[in-house]
Amino acid sequence: MLDEYKYSVLQWMCQQGYSFDEMLEFNVTYYELLYFFQRMYRKTKDLTYLEEYYDNFNRIEIPDNKVLIISDLHMGSKEENMEYIKEAFKLAKTMKIHTILNGGDLGDGLVNPASKYDKYIKQINHILESYPSRKEMHHYLTLGNHDEKYRGCGMDFGSILERERKDITVLGKGVGYFNLFSHFLTLEHCSNKIPRLASYPLPEKQLIGHSHRLDLDKKIKIPTLSDSNPNRIYEDSYRPGFLILTMESKDMIDIFHFEAYQFVDGLTKTNEKDYTLIKKIT
Repeated sequence: MLDEYKYSVLQWMCQQGYSFDEMLEFNVTYYELLYFFQRMYRKTKDLTYLEEYYDNFNRIEIPDNKVLIISDLHMGSKEENMEYIKEAFKLAKTMKIHTILNGGDLGDGLVNPASKYDKYIKQINHILESYPSRKEMHHYLTLGNHDEKYRGCGMDFGSILERERKDITVLGKGVGYFNLFSHFLTLEHCSNKIPRLASYPLPEKQLIGHSHRLDLDKKIKIPTLSDSNPNRIYEDSYRPGFLILTMESKDMIDIFHFEAYQFVDGLTKTNEKDYTLIKKIT
């Protein structure tokens, strides 16, 4: 957790001109250090902190050409559905998918807790123990608004996940950045209220959780993998589910193929769409 001691030391390191990589050696994670620069910018409005944030925000490289995309599991809540989660990861195993992108709200944050998970620590322990894990699989997570509610009891959910689960990397708070075969993408949940600098690139594709609905047009909206839309399950876009992204390379283009799977009298592929991106020359 980025406590006040770490925070004050990182401030001092900034003042002394330490680089991002040198600061990483001070027992902080990539996510914690990005969060530090966000926090310093909000506090001071000094663009130096914002530039440092953007200089380092997209260091994560994901080489896999097939990924599972999930969001809004709300584990520990009354809407949690472990059967949906098991089915999604069962398909991922069958398709030999090793990379998971999670768009946030992994936990409930005591917003609508199930009776047996009515304490922060009970929810966190449940998530650590029950969120799927396999030796060959790695998860990349953007923290959502429910995940941030664990701070209400002094717990940094992101830091706990990275410390206790070595198969989880937290990309950021509200929005995370990564490169998929050199294409710049974002994994978003809700706005992190950090202004964009014109000198830094826009993402080529945005993957967005939080709305609990499916949409494959322009911005990719990820459906919920929970029962959090009980009154709207007959609306196609609000049915629970997940996405599979497969990338195929042809000549000078890369094709991103999205497949949507939803729970409609069992698990069913309900939609698919291709996006063509110009191949990056490295």
